[in-house]
Amino acid sequence: SWENRFPHVSAAQLSAVLRSLGFAGVGETAVGAQQASAQIAKFMREAKSGIFISSACPSVVEFVKRHMPEHIPNIVPVLSPLLSHCTMLKAQHGNDCGVVFFGPCVSKKVEADLHPDLLDIALTFDDLQAWLDASGIKFEDVPDNAPGFDAGSAEEGRLYPMEGGMIDPLRAPAAKDIVYVRLSGLTNIERTLRGQATLVEGGKVFVEALACRNGCINGPLMHKGGMNLNELAHIAFKRLV
Repeated sequence: SWENRFPHVSAAQLSAVLRSLGFAGVGETAVGAQQASAQIAKFMREAKSGIFISSACPSVVEFVKRHMPEHIPNIVPVLSPLLSHCTMLKAQHGNDCGVVFFGPCVSKKVEADLHPDLLDIALTFDDLQAWLDASGIKFEDVPDNAPGFDAGSAEEGRLYPMEGGMIDPLRAPAAKDIVYVRLSGLTNIERTLRGQATLVEGGKVFVEALACRNGCINGPLMHKGGMNLNELAHIAFKRLV
């Protein structure tokens, strides 16, 4: 999602400016998405029939808890990509390390409040830009050959911010008897799930549910004028090969 908010900034430049703000390390949360995918695939292989709703979007999770409580048992018991990434960082650097998230989603702040043991604070890309402006740091002043993200760049996890990007990584490792559905926008999610608490015996449906239409790349704090969906998909797939 950062590539849509900062379309002319490389991973090396983004990592460098964050380190210049005082961070000891910089990682891409898409690696947490890959771990979440592996856990979801295992869960779906072993699950019995039913509807299973992704836990990746905190807005959807809170929406279901508040307005469709009959579907709470259908949320997959897997940490979100962000929280999965946090557990990886804690395992690597120790439980006392501070973890800060930057992204396009204001609901990540809820995750930080609910899981202070994993995530110290969630900030937005606007917060990051304001911090850089106040510090006088500019992306263009940072060399493009600086070290990139810790642990390298993510692979298929980079597709998560786009609608449908969660599903393709799940198809191969999960069982073949699973139907995959992608939904974005809370109205669409509610309309589809309302009254559909169960399925016929033997059927398994995994629902990729994202509160923002087209996914996180169209989050509430994404600025207009960034790359369109096709451009982002081209970049994401290019980096997979």
